Amino acid sequence: MKPLLLGFDGLLGPGVGGFTSTRQGGRSTGAFSSLNLGTNTGDDPTVVLANRRDAFDEAGLDAAQGVFLEQVHGSRIEEAKIGDAGRGLSRFEEGLPGTDAVFTRQQGLALSIGHADCLAVVLVDVEAGLLGLAHAGWRGALAKLPLKLAEAMITAGAESSRLRVLLSPCLSPAGLELSEEQYRDFAAAFDKLEGIASPLKQGKFHLDLRAAVSAPLLALGVPGAQIVSQALHSDAQEELFFSYRRDQARTGRMLTTAFLR
Repeated sequence: MKPLLLGFDGLLGPGVGGFTSTRQGGRSTGAFSSLNLGTNTGDDPTVVLANRRDAFDEAGLDAAQGVFLEQVHGSRIEEAKIGDAGRGLSRFEEGLPGTDAVFTRQQGLALSIGHADCLAVVLVDVEAGLLGLAHAGWRGALAKLPLKLAEAMITAGAESSRLRVLLSPCLSPAGLELSEEQYRDFAAAFDKLEGIASPLKQGKFHLDLRAAVSAPLLALGVPGAQIVSQALHSDAQEELFFSYRRDQARTGRMLTTAFLR
C-alpha cells in the first residue's frame, strides 16, 4: 500500500508543491499504525525513516532535500538554506534547533512540520520567491507565530497582499478545550474573541485554531480569499489522522511538507 498523501498542488499557485500526510500506507504498527512520520514518538526509528522516504517518494521528492525542525512549541523562526537539506531527517534533535517556524528562498528545499492536532501553516509569496511553514497549536496561536513568520517574510521581500496561506488538518474546536487561565491569556492577546473562542463556561472554553491563526493574518492584510484550509479534523477522523489528544499522547505524527518549484 502506498502512502496516502493530501496534495495541495494548485491551492497555493503553480510555484508551490507539497502535501499533508495521513496515517495510511505506512510500515508502523500498534499505536503508530501505519504511516508514522514522527521521529520523536517512541516508534522504531528505522521504520519511521522508511516511512518518511516512502512518503517523499510518493510525492516525487528526495527525502534528503527535506528540512525538519526540533519543534518545541516556541516562537523561534529560522531561514533554511541549501546547507540545511537533510537536517533532522532521521533524528528529531538534529533538526533546526528549538525552531517552530521556518522560511526559505531556496527552490527545491522541502520544508516540513510534524503535527498531530496542531496546525501546520504554509505561507508563500511566489513572486518574491519566499515560502514559510509554522507549527501552531494553541501555544503557537496565542503567540501569533504564523503572523510573526509572515512579518519575517515581509521583511525579506514578501508583501501581505500577495501571501497565500494553507491551513492543514487540525484538532476540531470541540476537541480543543482549554482553561480559564488560558482564556484570560487569549483575551489579553486578541482584540476580540468572537469567532475564535467559545464563551467561558465552568472554567473551560473551546478554541478554533484556524480562526485564531487567520485573524492576525487578515489584520496584516492577507486577503481572506487567499487563506485556504484542508478542512478536516484530526480528532474526528481516526482512520485518516493521528491525534495527540484523542490517542492520549501515544500516537504518530503527520507531516505537512512544502517546496518552491
